Amino acid sequence: MRRREFIKLLGSTAGWPLVARAQEPMPVVGFLGSTTPRVYKENFVDVIQAGMADGGYHEGRNVAFEYRWANHQPEQLPQLALDLVRRQVAVIVTTGGNVPVHAAKAATSTIPIVFATGADPIESGLVKALSGSGTNVTGVTFYQNALWPKRIELVREALPGVTVFAMLMHAETAAQGTKENIESAAVAAGIKLLTIVTAAQADFISAFKEIADKRAEVILVDNHAHIHSRRDEIIALAISQRLPTMFYNIRGVREGGLLSYGPQLESVSEILRQAGLYVARILRGENPAVLPIQQPTRFELAVNLKTAKALGVTIAPTVLARANEVIE
Repeated sequence: MRRREFIKLLGSTAGWPLVARAQEPMPVVGFLGSTTPRVYKENFVDVIQAGMADGGYHEGRNVAFEYRWANHQPEQLPQLALDLVRRQVAVIVTTGGNVPVHAAKAATSTIPIVFATGADPIESGLVKALSGSGTNVTGVTFYQNALWPKRIELVREALPGVTVFAMLMHAETAAQGTKENIESAAVAAGIKLLTIVTAAQADFISAFKEIADKRAEVILVDNHAHIHSRRDEIIALAISQRLPTMFYNIRGVREGGLLSYGPQLESVSEILRQAGLYVARILRGENPAVLPIQQPTRFELAVNLKTAKALGVTIAPTVLARANEVIE
């Protein structure tokens, strides 16, 4: 076959061009976190990325990831957010409360932002409506912080006569307005509340000494990821001091806490996967302004009767009857 005929054949076969097109650049998704990868990687980032895979985006194949972690230093978040903007990422995903979202919002009004938070996104000023923000921001919420009045109510029902509560809270949670909300709920419930605000390198032994000195009768345990990562230590200290605990999800009860109330674990995973699907949909061209904020629809109450026996307390039958899980 002569050269001219060969070129003509190549140019007509399945529409192949004679010169290969330059490969389009792979979109980059930036993750902005307030703590460390150890705290958030498995339970948050991995699940969000699994949701992206459900939507057809796989790392190294058609998407790349950039990570910026503040390592419990929230003052670094604005600069980290600006760094992702300069990197020209396609989407910014935030984890670790509201502070990273606000940092990302301050850094860009054009790059889409998908958040995962435990706070009320309207009350926190992230969006004006759950049906859609009308801006570059969307995401998912677990409403963990809004559930503390309900948890206080359940403790009072489960342990009649308990009137002195301690709240073990991370400083980042307190900075989001949760401290004031819980204190208001305590006043409304007619209980005395001691708030213990801890930092990244919290000395829980000192915190528990203060709790004992103030004669608290039960501990509410914050849902912050750093405290979550040290729940074994908290449970051991609470049992050693014969103090009942109220956790924000069922893991705390399965590991030795007394009570928990919060979104069903399966519901949390579903919502985080939905955040990943949102990222995939945005990468395909959908507008974050019209994507509604996803929220849990299933909640669960759990009781550990083994722990109740170890603490020498009796759980009210009305609470046991409503519990979704009772560990005996």
